[in-house]
Amino acid sequence: MRTHGLPRAAAALLAALLCALGGATAASAAADRLGTTVLHTLNTEFGPTRAPRLFTAACAEGEELVGGGWVGFSPFVEVLGSYPADEQGQPVRAGGRPRGWTVAVQNRAKEVLRLQVTAACLSGGTGRSAVAAATDTRADQVFALAVACPDGTVRTGGGFRPEWTPQLGGAAVHGSFPSGDSVWTLDVRLTPGDPDVKARATVTAYAVCLGGPKAAAETVPVDLGLDKAEPVCTGGGDIFAPTCVVPRSGTASALCPADRTLTGGGYQLLEGDLPGDTAVLVATPLDPLTRRGWTVVVRGDARTDAPITVRLSAVCLRAAAEPVPATEGPIVTLPHRTGLTKPLLLGLGALLLLLLAALALWRVLRGHRADPAAGISVEVVVRSGRSGYRLDGFRESV
Repeated sequence: MRTHGLPRAAAALLAALLCALGGATAASAAADRLGTTVLHTLNTEFGPTRAPRLFTAACAEGEELVGGGWVGFSPFVEVLGSYPADEQGQPVRAGGRPRGWTVAVQNRAKEVLRLQVTAACLSGGTGRSAVAAATDTRADQVFALAVACPDGTVRTGGGFRPEWTPQLGGAAVHGSFPSGDSVWTLDVRLTPGDPDVKARATVTAYAVCLGGPKAAAETVPVDLGLDKAEPVCTGGGDIFAPTCVVPRSGTASALCPADRTLTGGGYQLLEGDLPGDTAVLVATPLDPLTRRGWTVVVRGDARTDAPITVRLSAVCLRAAAEPVPATEGPIVTLPHRTGLTKPLLLGLGALLLLLLAALALWRVLRGHRADPAAGISVEVVVRSGRSGYRLDGFRESV
């Protein structure tokens, strides 16, 4: 007579339950994985052109775009747009998934110029990025435009794309920066087209929003005061005074802490005026393995030597702590590797009681079906073992 089938089944069921709980714990840990920032760069050269040229750096398969930027190696590289793009380098509509970073430029020089485009992508994470966009047509000489990421996502970067026509003119972005917890803001100045037509421009502000893992974005600001050189004067004579400009320049980096993940950054004019619409030569993330920072370079000619201050901000991502639920008593946990808490232990205990009750019922029913034998008694002996764990023997290293 085989009497151990049900206990064996109960043991197998318990093992399966523990495996499932372990898998759920692992899945929960995976859901909180942000990944690491990988930078993909495109280095290119382009000749003189009156029409905008588009250059795109793309993320690899399985990566999620979170930000981007550019390095222009000459003041004659005029950056007209810097924004999240699809596989073909075209702007992504609101709600779409970006796959790369595109920079639109013009070359107003007579020689070939260089450009570097950088896409910041998350690798090894479980999140998914999408684009939030806001478009407006304005005739104001100076205006601001903002876009916010939806609830449940975290803002990781942002960009801009003005449209330009010979008659209406266009717009120069003098600031593209994170503001608040979820907003990306642009500071815009109109640039004239036909002098007989009132200037008007259509501008789109973009925010890159990461959904999935529990995360929070923090900004690290650094204020950059532009240096000034001796005035440079040209022209002049007996009738007309010479035209003088003051060369201005400055370079700074905003660095993320070692426990944060760099995803992008921006720049904002705090004081004075930029020394020209093309004064921002560099606005790009650096290698996170070395400096973990966002770098801005400003160089141009100003009309005066008045102070000019630019704030650059690095966007740094961190895993958000899960809220701890309120309990009436202390939480009982096993050693860290099991991940079991008091509610789970209570559930296991209830399951064991059900299994024991089923075992007792099975034995009673089986006894009724069998022929009773007089004078025969059954003695059940339960032996139990006791083991102890030294918690100080466990060590966790990060």
